[in-house]
Amino acid sequence: MKKLLFSVLFYFITTQLFAQATEFSFGVNGGLMHFSGSTATSTSAINEGVVNYTNNPYGSKNGLGYGIYIQGQYITVSKFILGLQLGTDNLNSKVTITEINRSAVPFPIKATGSSAVNAHYLNANPYAGMRFVLSNIKLDITAGLEFAYVADAYDEGEAKNSYGTKYKTNNDIKNINMDTRLKLGVAAHYDRLGITLSYAHGLSNYLNGSLGTMAGGTGNTTFSAHTEVIRLGINCIVF
Repeated sequence: MKKLLFSVLFYFITTQLFAQATEFSFGVNGGLMHFSGSTATSTSAINEGVVNYTNNPYGSKNGLGYGIYIQGQYITVSKFILGLQLGTDNLNSKVTITEINRSAVPFPIKATGSSAVNAHYLNANPYAGMRFVLSNIKLDITAGLEFAYVADAYDEGEAKNSYGTKYKTNNDIKNINMDTRLKLGVAAHYDRLGITLSYAHGLSNYLNGSLGTMAGGTGNTTFSAHTEVIRLGINCIVF
């Protein structure tokens, strides 16, 4: 009896592990990114100097970006998914500029404009999930970690005061090398074409342990800013 049970268990395990389908695909997406955390803000100022810079570039408003990727995944007979996605993104957050701080003037000057953190990422996303087959639609629900190498990150902005004088920023603000995110995704395929939707919550602090005093506060506060990314795209299964 024990041998029979062992044989049945062994057959079940090996079937799940080795009776798999393999899929390779590629895709493109549009992405919305913003920052969350104690330092994220919807408005900021440009500080004038030898090099102009945004006082706080980590915007809580979404900026529009884009990305491309390739993907490979295994699907077992029980519809369990194990996969890896590799890609690259150009993503932006946005902050509204309302003031210019000039070194020669003791008070801020009203201004209109915006600034963005413009970042380029190289991504690796291992994930697991389940496939549900609904008539002719294959629905994949997945979760995993996204490791986004920060290739570069710039503070890019422009604003003008009431006299029409323009102020621009373009500064390297790369503080971290890796942005690690929790990622949830949904993909719906009909034949080889599909629509994808995902949300990624950043775990990495772009201010890297910076200390200071928040406006209106007392004592030191650890500044924090982490990414929130939503992507919507299309996917094509090659084989």
